[in-house]
Amino acid sequence: TPKDSMNLVSLYLMANQFTRGTELLYSGMKSGAIDSEPGNWQVLGRYYLEANMNERAIEVLKEASRLFPKNGEIELQVAQIYIQMENNKEALRHAKLAAEKGNFERTKPFSVYYLIAYTAYDMGEIDEAKAAVEKAGQFEESKRDAQFPRLKGVIEEAIAEREARKSEKPKGEAKKPGKA
Repeated sequence: TPKDSMNLVSLYLMANQFTRGTELLYSGMKSGAIDSEPGNWQVLGRYYLEANMNERAIEVLKEASRLFPKNGEIELQVAQIYIQMENNKEALRHAKLAAEKGNFERTKPFSVYYLIAYTAYDMGEIDEAKAAVEKAGQFEESKRDAQFPRLKGVIEEAIAEREARKSEKPKGEAKKPGKA
């Protein structure tokens, strides 16, 4: 049964036989021997990470994303892998896709918008960071998260600095002779 097949996969994974376990899980989901459901695809992605196979993890999660186009949880997992790989551009793209899709089971939307705000700020996309931090601020978790006020503050400071630079006159713009 699919449950028995999944138990066999679990045994391989518990025995640190990641290669064999991930192969069985992937082929089982493709053949129908194991239920092809978002949670199983996410487990597969995590175990590819455990085996230090980041690119393969992203590959299978993108495949899962096509199979489950309304599942934001999978896109978020892709974004988190890209963060670990220090590819903020792709991380931001997938975090935004996660927010668009929604339908989170384990993740709070606050965390998604926080990730977008942080990543956008890190990339210098201040306006995008501001929009995401404002969205994150609409959730109850923003009141309990110790890091949220700091992130919001640095984004606001960056915007204030940018506005101050815009309002300063460029050097060398002195009054022209003969003009009042």
